[in-house]
Amino acid sequence: LAQATAPTSRSETPSRNPISHPYMAATSFFLLVLLTIVEVSGKPAGILRGKHPGGGGAHKPAAKKHLLHHLGLRAKKGSQPDHSHNGAGNVARRPGAKEFRSVLQNHEDVQYVTEIAVGGQNMYAVLDTGSFELLVFSQACKMCGRVKLLYDHEGSQHYRSGNIDTMHSFGSGDTWSHEAYDRVRVGQLTAADQPFWEVVRSEMPVLRTATFQAIVGLGPAHSATKLAEEQAQSAEEEMEEILREGRTVPADLAQEAKEFREAAEHSRGKVDIYTNFGVQRFSVCIGKLAGDPGYFTWSDADPAVMPPGTFQALPVLGSIHWSVELTDMRLGHGGYMDPQTVRLGCGGQEGGCAAILDTGTSLLAAPRSAINAIESALMQLDWDCSRIGELPDLRFNLAGVEYSLPPESYIGRVDGEIPPALMEVLHFHSFNSSLAEGPTDCQPLLMSLDTETQFGPMYILGLPFFRKYYTTFDTGVDGANGTAQPKMFTALADDQCMPTEPKPSLLHSIPRRGHLMKVDPSQLRVPEWLSKSKAGHGKRKRTHHV
Repeated sequence: LAQATAPTSRSETPSRNPISHPYMAATSFFLLVLLTIVEVSGKPAGILRGKHPGGGGAHKPAAKKHLLHHLGLRAKKGSQPDHSHNGAGNVARRPGAKEFRSVLQNHEDVQYVTEIAVGGQNMYAVLDTGSFELLVFSQACKMCGRVKLLYDHEGSQHYRSGNIDTMHSFGSGDTWSHEAYDRVRVGQLTAADQPFWEVVRSEMPVLRTATFQAIVGLGPAHSATKLAEEQAQSAEEEMEEILREGRTVPADLAQEAKEFREAAEHSRGKVDIYTNFGVQRFSVCIGKLAGDPGYFTWSDADPAVMPPGTFQALPVLGSIHWSVELTDMRLGHGGYMDPQTVRLGCGGQEGGCAAILDTGTSLLAAPRSAINAIESALMQLDWDCSRIGELPDLRFNLAGVEYSLPPESYIGRVDGEIPPALMEVLHFHSFNSSLAEGPTDCQPLLMSLDTETQFGPMYILGLPFFRKYYTTFDTGVDGANGTAQPKMFTALADDQCMPTEPKPSLLHSIPRRGHLMKVDPSQLRVPEWLSKSKAGHGKRKRTHHV
């Protein structure tokens, strides 16, 4: 992103050079309830043309068929990236912030928000480990919710306009944003001149009832730059494959590769919000029972100071997301090859998988084949929720260590209609409880995800994971040289959402069953890549790197 050298008037229609940027692709990875999914094989975003999106002039951007991150950007003509923050890898780190705990307010057990302030204006935000930067909904957006709850940059003394506009195309509509800078506060933490995207226009009716006005991306440091580099390399490899086959490289594919390279360089000077806060480590825990709040601890204590055996270290698998090696996904108490075990994948000759730990996804996400196996297990219970106690835990290994989640993490009831945009990924059925005469049926509460990573099929461990495991994310950022070695730690969470040392007597006891989840599909937050990826210009299907 290029920092603005002076505020840009809302009425201007500046001449800009096209630069595709990964930041908002990354932000949309785990973006927005009800409204997501960017259709990888459907309608793409285009580069903004015509009037500024906040200027009131309706326009339709030109489509770019093969842009994986589905966004278009326009920078001021002649503008260059401003690396006044000491450039990528050399961001000046603030003194460490003191530990404090934010309460996450519960909305129907599928959304959790906390209060933040942008430009001195209070609003609710989702704290999302699955996206990479800050997105704020503006009063200029007429379809982004209740106007008086939205951000007004004219009411801020610290607002500064950037010089880039961006468009997002989601399965349920489009949004247009403008780069901006302002002072951001979360509790006792303050980030001065924090870059963010100010959403100024939306053609997405579902935003009118959103429970939040901002999304705080908390992915690993420098992820946006790494994502752009990876996607540029992928596009270049596809071009090489086309040339080897004696075919002509499409102009838009060549342009795409060029834009990804420019985007990577353009993003290097940006500061992650936790770095701006002076926070290296943060933790998440979600209450176990229906209606329970969640908790987000900033500048949490180092897990190393806890009693031995409390925390389990999880090395981050890739370089872009909070990902970890996943193996031996199964239902049952035995090992993966036990004949009494229902094998779901990621074990034996099938090889391993990759799991992303994401606070911004409401449910678990798994390949369709795993969901089919769980459905078969449910059929043996006649889909009767009252018999959920007869179902086994969902067991799996993360980095070689066994984890488990109770049946209520993957089984529950559905109450409400599935939005058309989510039909492809939510394979459970709509249900209207007001018309029911008896108890509702159980359904697998998993999202269908058929995406390959460089480490195997992708899984997403969403909110159900954080109901059992207190999880610490350590950015590993070294302020002296800018290098980052992220890592994660997990501990069993007690009833107060605090890490607790596992006791041998508890390991063999019958686990306390939590509340059977009831889900309104219209309120779910889902990641962008749940739509099925298809091959690009070449025959090779692109891999999503984690």
